[in-house]
Amino acid sequence: SAPYVAGVTLLMLEANGSLSPADVKGRLMSTAIDWGARGSDVEYGAGRLDAYAALAAAGAPLASPPALPPHLLRDATVPPAGGAVDYPIAVTNPSFPVGVTVTSPTWSSTLGPFFNVQLLSPGGAPVAFGTQTGRHTEVSATPSAAGTYVLRIASSSGGAGFTADVSGGFAPAPLAAVRPAIAGAAEEGAQLVGTDGTWTAFSPLTFAYAWRRCNIAGTACVDIPGATARTYLPTSADIGSTFEIVVTATDATGSAPASSDPTPIVVARPDRTGPLVRALVSSGRRGASMKLLYRVSDVDGRPRERVRVLRGSRVVRTLSTRLSTREAGRTYYVFWRSPRAGRGYRFCVEAWDGLGNAAAKSCATIRLRSR
Repeated sequence: SAPYVAGVTLLMLEANGSLSPADVKGRLMSTAIDWGARGSDVEYGAGRLDAYAALAAAGAPLASPPALPPHLLRDATVPPAGGAVDYPIAVTNPSFPVGVTVTSPTWSSTLGPFFNVQLLSPGGAPVAFGTQTGRHTEVSATPSAAGTYVLRIASSSGGAGFTADVSGGFAPAPLAAVRPAIAGAAEEGAQLVGTDGTWTAFSPLTFAYAWRRCNIAGTACVDIPGATARTYLPTSADIGSTFEIVVTATDATGSAPASSDPTPIVVARPDRTGPLVRALVSSGRRGASMKLLYRVSDVDGRPRERVRVLRGSRVVRTLSTRLSTREAGRTYYVFWRSPRAGRGYRFCVEAWDGLGNAAAKSCATIRLRSR
């Protein structure tokens, strides 16, 4: 590497002869691509020299840089023997080879750890394999096609931390393999929940959310101010619109958005309120027909009721009514012929509206007299 650094230094001084040794060193280090442990380290120093960026920092008049494969850095820990860590690599440009260098800072020839490093094709077949015999293990392969490859770092003996430097023709930012989606009913007052989708990325992801209101065709979408949570609660102002959620995934390489399909058209809140019912204490003669009284009302005005007569917890008679008009505040009744003997009777009223919404059950005492 010394001749390479010396040659770049001479070119920097040719572009700007006023640079001091400290200036040259500072520009070389600040433009280097970080490899190995994050920051300056004993393995790679400040990183891999980027000659083009160093010359640009020195003031050299340069055109656009040549195309280079992106570089990713990952550090983690492999569990002891039998453990493994997998990282997806979304290759979009198979003309660049995929190169991997795994560094084990704590490696020793007697204690290990000893890792096996594999690069697997999108179908799961190994395309490159390396066994650790020192601090560094390198594998490389030229992809046969675009797709999601997998870097697998497995322990054959011992577990320890590592850094993995990867370069290749992969997406320079997270890539959505499965788009986000929206769960929940598209109606006023019903919570919608967005999913993250499935992403290929080489480092841990964080997500940001943005809800957008769209027309009935699911187009012409605009951001909803303040709607940046995973969930959204449509209001009356949203009736007649559709929604999409935009999920932005961010990792060490950058950020990328992906949007969901639009929801169905948002409709008004349906009636989910059951009738209001109240059983009233009712009196009658033993052995005679009597009225069991109750009050019932409903938004659509047409509930049906079921009246059950009980003695203790045992149902002795069930009486039902059809859907019919009911007015709030009026008292309604069903007829029941009471027994000639016995006590401890009561009745309970249940009610449903035409949409099947149920009321809370209401019960009252039946008072029987001999005359």
